Amino acid sequence: MSTNQLLVIPSIQTPLAGTYSLQVMLGPCKTNGVTQVDVLSPIVFTWTPGNVTICKGDSVALTAGASGGSHNYAYVWNPQQWLGSPTGSIQYGHPGGTTIYNLTAYDIACPFYTIGASFTVNVNKAPEPEIELASYEGCQPLCLKLNSKTQEHAAAVVYDFGNGDVLMGDDLTHCLQNAGMYNLKIKTTGKNGCSWTFEHGTPIVVNPMPGSSFTSDPELITTANNNVTFLPTNASGVVTNYLWTFDGAKGNQGNDTSSSKYPTRLYDKTGNYAVMLISKTDKGCIDSVLKVIEVRDEFTLFIPNSFTPNGDNLNDVFNVKGVGMKSEGFSMEIYDRWGTLVYSTKDVNKGWDGTVKGITAENGVYVFKVKATGSNGEGRKEYVGHVTLMK
Repeated sequence: MSTNQLLVIPSIQTPLAGTYSLQVMLGPCKTNGVTQVDVLSPIVFTWTPGNVTICKGDSVALTAGASGGSHNYAYVWNPQQWLGSPTGSIQYGHPGGTTIYNLTAYDIACPFYTIGASFTVNVNKAPEPEIELASYEGCQPLCLKLNSKTQEHAAAVVYDFGNGDVLMGDDLTHCLQNAGMYNLKIKTTGKNGCSWTFEHGTPIVVNPMPGSSFTSDPELITTANNNVTFLPTNASGVVTNYLWTFDGAKGNQGNDTSSSKYPTRLYDKTGNYAVMLISKTDKGCIDSVLKVIEVRDEFTLFIPNSFTPNGDNLNDVFNVKGVGMKSEGFSMEIYDRWGTLVYSTKDVNKGWDGTVKGITAENGVYVFKVKATGSNGEGRKEYVGHVTLMK
């Protein structure tokens, strides 16, 4: 009981909670009042995160709990930049490195009374590769020595060049077969169980080979049509240099070469002659191609030994083609196995379509007789042979 107008209870404790009555008297007059005083117990942690170890790039769940007081708590976490939110009883941390977290809690009814805890999230990292390539640009195939220098700490290393070109292993040589630009990624898995994919900053450029080839003009070379121009082609890249080597051209004295893009050579004798082309691109990539050209007699006929008149537009007609042949004086006759004439023509551009009087002839072997005259003045020639009809 106190008779003081102002009642002060220093360091109030839980047993002092309860109902307090106040009586005020003025002469014979009395006034009564009642007040309820609740004393909350201090809050304490029931759960705080402990020290934990994660891998770089992973997240960790952080959970806190408290008891006592009004049961209405607030939690504050720091450092805040590696958390989803600075407040709340459950957080998800994603630190970039080992971090000491501090947790503060208080009863919202008593905000000036706080409790705190600290814990550490250890962040392990995958071993970081140290790649040193001898070259970052070259001609296909570009072979590279790969060594991440992580063997002491890595359990596995994977090289990913993109486009499905993936290689598992380390301290080895790998050849990039296809031309293009490669952005290398290296995934290491440490003996501590942590993995990470590192991007190699410098792109790797594989320049294409020329893919050299060539044709000739004329395509069919004869002793009368023998002034030949060679036409180079390439599949890729920009060719800047050509080196030709010829064998057997007219006037050839020893090593016959040319650096012209479109060289011309004269062949005055029949036979087979080698021609080689070496091409070089503006990136310094070099390849070569060797072909053998055939120089034929001026008057040459080409007569097939079979044809298939089945309407598929492939080899449906038996006809004669030749080089140096006059259209005048040409004739072709076809006989069946009994010697009966089944087809004849004097038009070099027409052939037998495999019908006899509008009806498809039977499968079998037929005899042809072809007469032709060369345009260079050669005499009339006659060819007799067999052709097989197969539907």
